[in-house]
Amino acid sequence: MPAVAAGEYPLGAPSPIGVHVRECLRCQAELSAYRRLLDQLRELRGDLESPPEGALASLLEALAAESAAGTRWALRAAYLGGITVATAAAGAAGVLVWMNRRRPGLAKAS
Repeated sequence: MPAVAAGEYPLGAPSPIGVHVRECLRCQAELSAYRRLLDQLRELRGDLESPPEGALASLLEALAAESAAGTRWALRAAYLGGITVATAAAGAAGVLVWMNRRRPGLAKAS
C-alpha cells in the first residue's frame, strides 16, 4: 500500500492492484491514511532547525554516564545471581548426599 500511495502503481491503469483498490473500501481507507501521512512528511521537509550549540556533546556525555551506571548495575546483578546459583547448587548437593547416605541401622535389618 505504501508503494501505491507513493504513486509507483497508478490506480487508473488496468492493473490487478488498481482494480482491487478501486473496489475495496478497506484498501481505499488505508490508501487515504498513507497519503495523509506522506503529505504531513512532505510538510516537515521545510522545517529544518539546527540544534543548540553543545547539544550533541551533552547528549553523548549523558549516554556515556547512563551506560556506565547500567554496566555497574548489570555486573552487580550478575555477581548476586552467581552467588545465589552457587549456594542453591551446594544446598541441593548436600541434600542429595544426605538422602543417599546409607543408614547403618537399615542395612542390618535387610
